[in-house]
Amino acid sequence: VGLKGQKFILFSGAPAPTRGATLAIKAFDKVATKLPDTKMVMLMRRDVSSDFSTFEKAVLEIKHKDRFIICYDKLTHGQLLSYFKSAWAVLLPFIIIPSEIPLTYFEVMEQGTPVITFNNGGTTEYLNKGLLIARHRTVASFADAIIEICTNVKLRDSLAENARTIMASHPTWKETSEKWLSVL
Repeated sequence: VGLKGQKFILFSGAPAPTRGATLAIKAFDKVATKLPDTKMVMLMRRDVSSDFSTFEKAVLEIKHKDRFIICYDKLTHGQLLSYFKSAWAVLLPFIIIPSEIPLTYFEVMEQGTPVITFNNGGTTEYLNKGLLIARHRTVASFADAIIEICTNVKLRDSLAENARTIMASHPTWKETSEKWLSVL
């Protein structure tokens, strides 16, 4: 995609309203002029049941189109991890998390990349120190969080270190699978 050496924030996932893709577009578009050295990359997953109509409408309304890269390509796990590692921060504006912590949080934080999200109970309590939590579930509040992490290197670096520390004490996928296999 040609991002080498460029600062970018990342959204990865499906366009489901609960995942906040449209909110992420609107929030970054709102602050794009305040972050002239930053782009927004969106890696959009095409799940079988995904409805892109609301997302596509939001894409058409983007004012700063030159600041967005929207990719619909299927990526390998290695490519995805490379994006996670290279991003300045990853936006996971889940409006609600109905069950367990989404795997994306773990994969991103394992790369030492901070996450911007909303307060979602157990998820944000468990991963708190590696997250920048927007105060309210609004475009304006999320835009403020984007500005904060993109302009405060000390905050970003602190969250990145916290993310690595949290994930260092979290069981790896191999350890988890071995425990499950031992039960069977």
